[in-house]
Amino acid sequence: MDTRLHTKRLTLLRPVPEDLEDIFRILSDRRNIPADWPDAVCWREEAEGLFQRWDRQWEEYDAGCYTVRLRGRDRTIGFAGIAHIRWAGRAVLQLHCLLDHRARGRGYGREAATAVVEQANEYFELPPVLARVRPEEAAAVHVLRTLGFERNPEQGGEGTGSYEDRYVLNWDRQL
Repeated sequence: MDTRLHTKRLTLLRPVPEDLEDIFRILSDRRNIPADWPDAVCWREEAEGLFQRWDRQWEEYDAGCYTVRLRGRDRTIGFAGIAHIRWAGRAVLQLHCLLDHRARGRGYGREAATAVVEQANEYFELPPVLARVRPEEAAAVHVLRTLGFERNPEQGGEGTGSYEDRYVLNWDRQL
């Protein structure tokens, strides 16, 4: 899979060790990510561990999380990608997309998520994809619905600290 994706306005890149400061900056800021979210960090060492986990995903599956940047700029505005996980006993891809609060509301999340899903659908031949989102995150729900995800009440329920809905795409397929 390509370690670099381009959209009209964004460049998505496989993270490298030099991205640690951006990982820490974005994932430690509670305006960007709730404290109870799995990828929330409080310490630089946690950001290093998260980077190592993302790097292992890339090494093992040739796919993973990307840094998201505006085209032609060096500053990371967020992260988007997929992770291979086991969910209810089966292998699926989990979509995630998180932007710095200052980059939200401009369609960047939709653009990044679309690029990731399109690439995963092509590379993995329409794999089952799971996305977890809190119901109050209306913009994220809208993006998922636009991409063809459907809310799956059978997969919904308590998440890490609060209620979240699960949305699925290609759910009848096997990875």
